[in-house]
Amino acid sequence: MSFAPNPLRLGNAQQVGHFSRLARFIIFNKYEEFTNPVVKAYMKYFATRNADSRETETINDQVSFYKADTLIRNKYMTFEFDLHESKEEGKAEAKLEMVDAMLANPKFTDEDIASISGFPKEEIQKRRMQH
Repeated sequence: MSFAPNPLRLGNAQQVGHFSRLARFIIFNKYEEFTNPVVKAYMKYFATRNADSRETETINDQVSFYKADTLIRNKYMTFEFDLHESKEEGKAEAKLEMVDAMLANPKFTDEDIASISGFPKEEIQKRRMQH
């Protein structure tokens, strides 16, 4: 049995970029081929921004409302920024956990850890003294 890859679990930026290009291609070039009329209407709206059904008019009205509301736009921008910051903090924390795990393993030298993690050798040595 074969499964399509989950785009949220793809391994690298190149794969994610490929998925994004594929998704845009399907939405912008293949929306006419969808057989489900509701899905087809949504895909057509996302591709053309023409609201020609009740459902897509509702989406268009909501998009217009949120774009026009400065307070909501500012909250969204703040949310996006906070989300990005927390993601970066999570990456840094995960990298430190990886360094700590390598420090606990005697087969890794400070040079190995610095090379793998991207941390300066001096930082690795300081961290090793803390453990």
